[in-house]
Amino acid sequence: MLMEKQSPQLGLTLVELVVTLAVLSLLMSVALPSFQSFTVRNNSIAGIDDLKVDLRFARNEAAKVGAVTRICIGNSTGCHSGWGNNWARGWIVKVNATGTVLKIHPPLLAGYNLTAINNSTRFNAVDFNRYGFTSPRLFRLCDGQSRARAIILSRTGRVRMAVDTDTPANGLVDDENDNDISCS
Repeated sequence: MLMEKQSPQLGLTLVELVVTLAVLSLLMSVALPSFQSFTVRNNSIAGIDDLKVDLRFARNEAAKVGAVTRICIGNSTGCHSGWGNNWARGWIVKVNATGTVLKIHPPLLAGYNLTAINNSTRFNAVDFNRYGFTSPRLFRLCDGQSRARAIILSRTGRVRMAVDTDTPANGLVDDENDNDISCS
């Protein structure tokens, strides 16, 4: 009698499949919250970087065309002072004299709050004169987490990211006077 050679087993047993799914679900429950905070952090970095680029663009355009250039809360139809002071709704760059819109930025994701502040007064527009100078401002982005991101806009129109200048560092970025900036 000839014996047939058995081929090796193919596939998984039910027990192996259940154990694999249990391990995967455990890994996902640990990784998903970390991924969500990573996504929020990256979105806030992108939002503040976009504003930094557009502030520099507005300053350069003012010097280039020799006229007042404005960056303000708005959309393709223009500046909207009735929208309040939350720049997260979107902003535009325009030449004041002609009203020509040079750049449009769409709204940030829901839950973000982006404000322009000067001595505790909030603003919905920033004007650069024909030399690129402006009034100093602080742009603060809050993303629902405890830490703020900020841009410091100087009188000369220089745009820079706020950093933590405390010694030892406390994890909060500081304004031009070394005061902590927070979202609370």
